[in-house]
Amino acid sequence: MKNENFKRTKGLATAVFRIPEPSIAGTASSADSPASLCVLCGDNQPDLVDVQRGYRIVECRKCGLVYLDPPPLPAFLVQSYQAYLPDDPDGVANWNRMMDGLYRSARRRLIARFPAGGRLLDVGCAYGGFLEMMKKAGWQVEGIEVAAAAAAACRRRELDVHAVALAEAQWPADRFDAVTLFYVLEHVPDPLGGLRKIYEAMKPGGLLIVRVPDTTPLAKFLKRIGRRNELYDPPYHLFDFSPAVLTRLIEQAGFRNVRMEIDAATRPRRIGPRLLSLTATMIGRALQWLTGGRFLLRGVSKTAVAEK
Repeated sequence: MKNENFKRTKGLATAVFRIPEPSIAGTASSADSPASLCVLCGDNQPDLVDVQRGYRIVECRKCGLVYLDPPPLPAFLVQSYQAYLPDDPDGVANWNRMMDGLYRSARRRLIARFPAGGRLLDVGCAYGGFLEMMKKAGWQVEGIEVAAAAAAACRRRELDVHAVALAEAQWPADRFDAVTLFYVLEHVPDPLGGLRKIYEAMKPGGLLIVRVPDTTPLAKFLKRIGRRNELYDPPYHLFDFSPAVLTRLIEQAGFRNVRMEIDAATRPRRIGPRLLSLTATMIGRALQWLTGGRFLLRGVSKTAVAEK
């Protein structure tokens, strides 16, 4: 399962093109359990969107947040993430190549905002590709990564990375000029609490960059036409955020001036997913530009930028 998880396209999942994996939900949670509270608004009357791998995906009627209901047990999640990232050299290299365009875009944004440099925290930093990039640019960098092997690989390259989940991490107040989360927030059991913790650790005027998938429109479309899919990738993805929901979540954590956009595409190794990612991103960015940012194509990953 290690390398198969890596093969999924970030943003537009490649589950459309492959045979779904068997359910592993029996050791984690039950689709027959009662509805849990929405972590964003507290409502407990969600609508069922789909059931994938034995996990129930629901949409809050009140705020629109999409989430796994009930969520997997925390201990199960931590154990599962130890095998989430590839651990072979080719897999690691492919991961870094897939994320390279996104990393470069974030680097340009941070250098433009902080030309004298600063201190960066990358939450869920994987193999430290972005940390390494910003360290070469003169920044002080720190990271956390729940996959212990990936965190250890970062430390072997002299990167300050700790194998800890966001919920357990501790930092002094006003420590970081910038915090990044690349395809991480959808994995965090309490995204609002996590963002509030990040807010406290950031300096006034600091910059938050969050990249997330936008899966629900495509998943709903495929379901309507009778195409079985596992785009939500349970149990790993606990949430799916629309642009409006993500904006509300970030603002509720205390941030201001939230801007939502379609940013650089990821580049998966396989040609089909890569073409899909590049084409969808190109169309999305063109529509975004033509409408002055008023229209964001759904089903394409979104990047949120906000200030403390």
